[in-house]
Amino acid sequence: ITTMKGKNWIDMYANVKLSSKNNSYMGDKTLSQSPIYGFEIHYSQDVLGKLLGKGCWVNIGAIYSGGGKVTVDGVTGNDQHSVKLCGAVAFPTWKHGSIIVSYNGSVWRTSGSPESYQLIIQVNCPFVCKSQQ
Repeated sequence: ITTMKGKNWIDMYANVKLSSKNNSYMGDKTLSQSPIYGFEIHYSQDVLGKLLGKGCWVNIGAIYSGGGKVTVDGVTGNDQHSVKLCGAVAFPTWKHGSIIVSYNGSVWRTSGSPESYQLIIQVNCPFVCKSQQ
């Protein structure tokens, strides 16, 4: 979703992560995990364009995940729910490429859910094949 002639936008993502059973967990135990589902929403704004050049933008967002109940040999744990806040800055590099530096960290989680903090550096470069005639 974009407004202001592409100067800002909202993007949303939903996901489901599936795991298979591990029949040799810690030797002879069986580990399984129910699906983990998630939803992300981000707001991005081209606020750095005048300072750093066209194509620079900042982003803030939130990530929710839930589910993921772990079972070991029939003993079931708790569902895992968490919310992370995130932010990012993108810099254009070469034609159609960019570098994005982002960070996200846990701000709320249920008991037994992992606490998570991530620094992510993405180098985006499209693979373009041109046909010659």
